[in-house]
Amino acid sequence: MYESAEGVAKIIINRPPLNVLNIETLMELNMALEKARDDPEVKVVVIKGVGERAFSAGLDIKDHFPERIETALNVFNKTFHLLASIDKPTIAAVQGLALVAASWLAAAT
Repeated sequence: MYESAEGVAKIIINRPPLNVLNIETLMELNMALEKARDDPEVKVVVIKGVGERAFSAGLDIKDHFPERIETALNVFNKTFHLLASIDKPTIAAVQGLALVAASWLAAAT
């Protein structure tokens, strides 16, 4: 989910209860990062998870299967390239768990 107001872009991981990242969610995250990067009105980008239990519990185990892992890694890799391309402050608003891939995402902001 993407919201923008008063110079702040909020990118919200919305997959309760633990906001597990899957390929589709990462693609949405990447589109939101591109939108925030390219919007001249945006001065800061905040990434957060829905709820209080988890920022994110990491990459969906189903995306570790052989037929999906290459796509998952490519999409997740693109996330880091996009974060590096944003010349605005990026903040991970971590509340609750941030496991494995989610901790990498939080650390990259």
